Amino acid sequence: MSSISVITPVFNGERYLAEALRSIRAQTLLPSEVIVVNDGSTDRSAQVAASFAEVRLLDTHHAGVGAARNHGVRSANGDLLAFLDADDVWLPRALEYLLPPLLGDPKLDAVFGGVEHFISEDCPNDVKQKYLIPNPASAGKLCGAMLIRTESFRRAGMFDENRPVDFLGWFLRAQEAMLRMATIEFVVLRRRIHGQNLTIRCQEEVQKCYVGLLRESLARRRASGGSG
Repeated sequence: MSSISVITPVFNGERYLAEALRSIRAQTLLPSEVIVVNDGSTDRSAQVAASFAEVRLLDTHHAGVGAARNHGVRSANGDLLAFLDADDVWLPRALEYLLPPLLGDPKLDAVFGGVEHFISEDCPNDVKQKYLIPNPASAGKLCGAMLIRTESFRRAGMFDENRPVDFLGWFLRAQEAMLRMATIEFVVLRRRIHGQNLTIRCQEEVQKCYVGLLRESLARRRASGGSG
């Protein structure tokens, strides 16, 4: 049976962290280990994480979500990796739904599930009015909706530690490495919109990073003789 390591990075996320960790604890298929990487928080995030007996808490200096995820990956013991942000939650059968395709196909590298976005009760009104919730739930390529073989993850390389869109950069490199990725129809992740989400708070910077990463990926593909 494959072992699953769940990695949760947190920076000053005490408000939502307990709910995220409870959603891991509530899985119908429990992971082998839960690693919370405290990215230099100055609030009670570390205490919240430590209150969960199954959590292995790693403390680091503040270096950003990409660096925190990488620290968790380097410390993980599982054959498979899953990631859950401190402000999101999994549906109870997330891992149960994501695992079978990998067990059934040894050549498959990663599986993605559906994503349901929801607006947090404490979200500012101006953000609520501007943000359109996708309906129905979308099959988004988000880190928290992915289950991947550890070996496959490393083949694509670690997360970008220097830009705020660490997952997009990794995903583009995973495509270039020709990782085989499947998508299932079941919703596995509920993504919380609360106004301090990076994609909302630093929207202009994030958009510039998106464009830059896409250009870099295209350049690498062309340099290697791949199609553009």
